[in-house]
Amino acid sequence: MDQEGKEEYTEFLNLIMIFISMLSENGKLITKMGEIEKRFPNEFKMMKEFSPEKLDAFVEKAPPEIAGLFLKIMLRAAAIGPKTNRAMELPAEGKLELGKQINELVKDLEILLKKVEEESKK
Repeated sequence: MDQEGKEEYTEFLNLIMIFISMLSENGKLITKMGEIEKRFPNEFKMMKEFSPEKLDAFVEKAPPEIAGLFLKIMLRAAAIGPKTNRAMELPAEGKLELGKQINELVKDLEILLKKVEEESKK
């Protein structure tokens, strides 16, 4: 096989490896979603049916610290949502930045979870 043929073969192998990796991670995500839905069917349904009215009702009832953090999270989630829908179109640096933003959102959600847990114990 000549050098050009070897390079094409290597590119094709790399494409297959990328495809395998992406499908594997996507499969893990979808499996995790199914596990969560089985464990929390009512909450999962509520998440899919979340509305501005429910958001307003929560914010009205929540203490200011929790409501403020929740609104911050919702605004940040709304800002990165469109990027996640077109993640494949982003350049590599854009994907890395989006991943960083998602991880920061997760940290804020974990903080919110702790605050809500504390509030529920009062």
